[in-house]
Amino acid sequence: MSDILDAQDLEHRFDAVVSAERLNLLRESELAELSARFAPGAVLVAAEPAPSLVLDMIFGIGEEWWSQTASPVFPISRLRLLDEWRETLKSIGFAKTDGAALSSGDTDAFLLLAQTRSAPTQTQDARTTADPDKTTAKTVLIVHDSEDPSHDIACALAGTMERTGHTVSLIADSAEVPQTLAEIANADTEVVHLAGAFSRSACDNSRVRARMDGFVDLLKALHGRETGLWIVSPDAMQSVTGHRQHDPAQAAI
Repeated sequence: MSDILDAQDLEHRFDAVVSAERLNLLRESELAELSARFAPGAVLVAAEPAPSLVLDMIFGIGEEWWSQTASPVFPISRLRLLDEWRETLKSIGFAKTDGAALSSGDTDAFLLLAQTRSAPTQTQDARTTADPDKTTAKTVLIVHDSEDPSHDIACALAGTMERTGHTVSLIADSAEVPQTLAEIANADTEVVHLAGAFSRSACDNSRVRARMDGFVDLLKALHGRETGLWIVSPDAMQSVTGHRQHDPAQAAI
């Protein structure tokens, strides 16, 4: 987040930012500047810890941790509830905000999804006409689960990519997906695989096996093609660090 706020060139702003436990480290003045660093229609995906007595005891040794305090009689840490973060993001310029609880063995946390306001259509058209070669348009195929939050993230990502000139199709995950991609994918195609990345169902070996089998079928279908493939595994770092509560299906890659 500090790199984003330190950026001096506001002509080239961010289309998407992924953050893990960093929003709560920003001062109020820095939060107020945040949306100015995002392009119109840009997406913020952030994981933030919920207010916790344990975290207060560990990190609350300095004044900065209690920056939300209005009275010393009732100290308030910099950690916020989900609804509080949504209101904060709206107040600093994000038009759409949403969130969901995340499962963690260490502390309660949640996933935030926010999007800045889109630029007027006429402005977008004028920019495209003035500089049609600014980006190389591609066909982007986003494979997602039919349930939230995978579907919501896929829709937000599609909106951002469409504003930059790409053609985006959303494909609900099924057994027919590999064959479908094999028929339409080529060198100008990018595949973003979100299916299974945000699954909330009970963790078991069958879910891990199903996701890995899906990847194998997908790779076989795309074999020999110069198609870009992006696989999203948000829980992979917890797997790498040996976190006992990580979700194997989300980490599978």
